[in-house]
Amino acid sequence: MKNPFGFCTLIAAVVCAACLASSEANAQTPILSFSSSGGGWGTWVADDAKATVAPDNPAPESVTNLLQPANIPGAWNISFAFPDQSKASIDGDSLCIHQDKVGADPWLASISQTDLPIKEGQAYVLSFNAKADKTRPIFVTMQNFGFSSGDWHDLGLAQDVQLSSEWQSYSYSFTASKLTQDGSALFIHVGQQTGAVWVSGFSLKPASGTLTLPVPSKAVKVSLEKPSDTDWHVQYISDPFDLIDGHKYALSYMIKSDVPRKISCMARLNCPDWHAVSDADWSVSAAPAWRSHRIVFTAKHSMPGHNVVVFNLGGSGSGSFVSIGDVKMVDLGN
Repeated sequence: MKNPFGFCTLIAAVVCAACLASSEANAQTPILSFSSSGGGWGTWVADDAKATVAPDNPAPESVTNLLQPANIPGAWNISFAFPDQSKASIDGDSLCIHQDKVGADPWLASISQTDLPIKEGQAYVLSFNAKADKTRPIFVTMQNFGFSSGDWHDLGLAQDVQLSSEWQSYSYSFTASKLTQDGSALFIHVGQQTGAVWVSGFSLKPASGTLTLPVPSKAVKVSLEKPSDTDWHVQYISDPFDLIDGHKYALSYMIKSDVPRKISCMARLNCPDWHAVSDADWSVSAAPAWRSHRIVFTAKHSMPGHNVVVFNLGGSGSGSFVSIGDVKMVDLGN
């Protein structure tokens, strides 16, 4: 399986920290950490925005559905091989994907949700509704999120689905298996042929009972009293830290917001010319439940004592708050 994000600019090397093996837990002293008092962390807010920061006290969260609805902007990652000849739009309670041109492989057009806290050996049921403008297939799979590793093996679900022009309900049971530290992602591959596909009513539930999600031990809540229309006009910024160019680093954290949305995060200098000190910028999903993220990057063009991690929290549709917790960065070496 190749990288289904080959043509996607919305997502970066983000994997589910909740599924990590403990290889790093016994390893390096973090070069960046976090406290609910903020420590040296702080906000920078432009004149057209207003935000305040306070400690957050997360309580245990139990959920019955691990997926966000199809009709909420930003809830799903969308990837097209030919973005100029494809579009995704909200249509009532559904998401409509329309393509006038497709690539050679079905995975070159897909929608996905990543960072799903599924557990090894746990039984799940995936349900959704779908239709198309004509009879056609799509492919549904729970995969290893191999953006960094290149490993995209399935995790117990890989299903061809035949659609018709009428709404139909689909339900598939599977047991999660072969999880790795890369984490998991649900993909709906729709690049088999041109035309339109509608999907709605997504549900991913444990086969029995509810799922208690992990919450951070230390967190802050950034209240977006006036978020601005520009994401970087509200920034939450770390203490400065040192990096070694060419070394790989793992940045892990937990995040939630009051509405499903995208949040950009980057490692950069805290002084002019403010350039990035990593090989990628990252856009991650936040939702009304805590989500764990882990980003692996290679340092470049760093400056001793002037490297920071920045969360850009503003932008239209950003909701009223974002909470961030348990931030940690470790040096993985080269």
